[in-house]
Amino acid sequence: MQEASLYAIAALSKENKPISTALAQSNAQSADSPPIENIARLFSARAIDVQISACLCAVYILRASHSTTALRHTSSSLGPNMFYTIMHILNRIISSTEPPAVKTKACYILAALATDELELQKDAWIAGCLRNLFDLLESIACPIGQNWTEEEPLPISRMREVSLFFRSICMPHEVSGSIHGLSTTMYA
Repeated sequence: MQEASLYAIAALSKENKPISTALAQSNAQSADSPPIENIARLFSARAIDVQISACLCAVYILRASHSTTALRHTSSSLGPNMFYTIMHILNRIISSTEPPAVKTKACYILAALATDELELQKDAWIAGCLRNLFDLLESIACPIGQNWTEEEPLPISRMREVSLFFRSICMPHEVSGSIHGLSTTMYA
């Protein structure tokens, strides 16, 4: 039930500034915390699907309600800490032993978080997200000497696709560096 509710809120708030702003701000007549803080509490839910849906919901609210750059420079609970928390959760899931379908969702949400946001892409690099994505790609790669087949399971091909997509959105900003060496000269 929580997962379905979170996906519904995510769908309603995606690219919808009025709804997302209402979910991100406290009500002036109430001492209650903003709804996004209640959503953030679900980041630590026991069920991985609830964690994933809470991350997606928060990403859509944050992206639509504020300029990401402005959020990174505020002292509110919606500032950089929430971005880093979401990034950490998704990174942990991507590098975990969760099923491919769960890892695929985490990759897509990470892409939604960082798309068109240079600072978040840099943060993803620093947090080790790209390293974990490459490890994921290597773990599902076709062994040397074998041909790709059309019978590859759909979750595996989707996971490969989204991992490569996320890598591509970060790639234009790189100047130099080694994926495996994780050089410190990464961005222009």
